[in-house]
Amino acid sequence: MPIDRRGLVTLVGRGNANIVVSFGDDDKILYRLSIRNKDSIIANNSYTLANWDFIQKEIIPRLGSYLCPMELTELELKNELAGIYSSYVTIETEKIRTLLSFKLPNLRSKSEFENCLYKDHQTVLYTTPSQNTYILEIKPKWLHNPVQYCRNCTHNKYKTRNINYCYRNLLSGNGAYIKDILFSTEVSSDKLGIMAKYFSQENNVLQKLYNEQLNTYNEFQRRKDDKPALLMTLRDVSCFVKWDFFVNKETLFLDANVNASIIDVDLKPAEKRRHWIDIENTLNSFESKVYH
Repeated sequence: MPIDRRGLVTLVGRGNANIVVSFGDDDKILYRLSIRNKDSIIANNSYTLANWDFIQKEIIPRLGSYLCPMELTELELKNELAGIYSSYVTIETEKIRTLLSFKLPNLRSKSEFENCLYKDHQTVLYTTPSQNTYILEIKPKWLHNPVQYCRNCTHNKYKTRNINYCYRNLLSGNGAYIKDILFSTEVSSDKLGIMAKYFSQENNVLQKLYNEQLNTYNEFQRRKDDKPALLMTLRDVSCFVKWDFFVNKETLFLDANVNASIIDVDLKPAEKRRHWIDIENTLNSFESKVYH
């Protein structure tokens, strides 16, 4: 049955293919709606359903508990929600009046994480007013790098982004590299040390993502035409790592509970394949490649 929401609807975020809303004053739960097709609710619902099926069959078996939990829900398209959605998609007056959406937890509630300590294209670091909890948002891109040059750094250089670090350097137990990335922040050295300890562990979220990118690439190499969209999804996710710091009563030293989640695991449309090929050709011919 459709969910009947009568409270105020707030637009929380917008991308090229989705908008994110919350209801009432609850910013802990979010609903993500497809706006990929600007002229058809039916087409957007069909994509959401296909996307859900893709996540169930391809992503969950690979990422398991690292994947941010989500539910497929149905929303009635009326009142404030209809007003917001009609800004992006033409609403047919006598056709379907419900929207399929992904219901998911807000990993970074604005009411809780008020302070942004660092931000660039690949990394954002937030904290609470008490600075007892931190969330690191990462776009690691190509952790498994099958080309001779560094694909991430070369792409950043081609885009003239002023980013002089690479998340591939956090692999193989080099957790201390996170200190080089966040050196300009106001995070204390002991907290940075605990963050580095997490990224030194074999089961940290970036190592997990690297392994799945590698496995999927090897599958793609064997079959050639089976997994390109899945591989590009795994190369375009976002990772959230949350540290809740506390003083350990036994040791009296600072410690932290750590939780990591992966989001943005959507099915890539077939028409994106031409775009990926164009980028690959551009970077292959780019004269100022980065090697390390």
